[in-house]
Amino acid sequence: MFAKSHARMGSRDPQDYLANPTATIDNWRSYWTSRLPYMRTHNLNSRVPDFAVSLLNEAAGPNQEHQHADITRLQEVVRYETDSKDETPAKKARKD
Repeated sequence: MFAKSHARMGSRDPQDYLANPTATIDNWRSYWTSRLPYMRTHNLNSRVPDFAVSLLNEAAGPNQEHQHADITRLQEVVRYETDSKDETPAKKARKD
């Protein structure tokens, strides 16, 4: 599984994230959100699931257009922060 994830993360092409996913962003988000009601009912700390859900929501996109993408698409949020033109900081720095 790790070799497949590593290979998938080599490309940032949106279609590559959709090709034969091991687990989708939506699967992971469903897992974490399903834990929140129990944690809140029992006054348990939900910082980790809240954080995970926020990252997964961002990775899924504003209109959930990437919800069926492989979980490795999370790198778009945690590794490649983008601006409104969808450029990585490295790309933007090369232009300056």
